[in-house]
This record gives sequence, structure tokens and C-alpha cells, in this order.
Amino acid sequence: MFEGISEQSTLYIIQNGKLTTKFSKCDIEQLSSILMKMEMMRMSHCRILDRTASKMIRFRFFEVMKYLHFNDNSKAILNRESPSYDQLYKVRPLLEQF
Repeated sequence: MFEGISEQSTLYIIQNGKLTTKFSKCDIEQLSSILMKMEMMRMSHCRILDRTASKMIRFRFFEVMKYLHFNDNSKAILNRESPSYDQLYKVRPLLEQF
């Protein structure tokens, strides 16, 4: 699951002409770990990032959040009248994991 998310996020960066970064499976695992910790401890982004700086620096956290994608936008069907239109297309791969 994390590997697929990192691939789709990297693809999104490439599609938008931002070839400066690439996400790894480890980046996505760290992000999900930090987000779960934030939710459980009810802390602000800044406070929890100060505590987890050894895992991911603040700049990297926001960069991963900015480009986080679960599915390829270029394959999306945008016509709502189409019978194959899927309202949950962007998160469908994530939903299929559960």
C-alpha cells in the first residue's frame, strides 16, 4: 500500500513539472506514523514535528503532504454523465486495500 502511494505521489510531481523530489515508501510510512500520532495526542503540527524531527523534518512533512496522491489523475474520467465515472476515483486504491 505505501509503495503504491509513493509511486502515485511521485507520478503527480512529475506530471506537474516538479522534478526536484521523489517519494519513497519510507516517506509515506513516516508520514502516516506522524499523522496517527498527531490524532492520538491531539497536538498541533508544529509541536508534534518538533518531537519527531528524527523521523522527518518539517519541510519534508509539508512537501509530502502537498503532493500526496493515491491515484493517477491522467486516467480519471471527468465527465459526470459517463457510466464509468467514479466519485471516489482519487482514493479508490486506498479503499480497495480495506
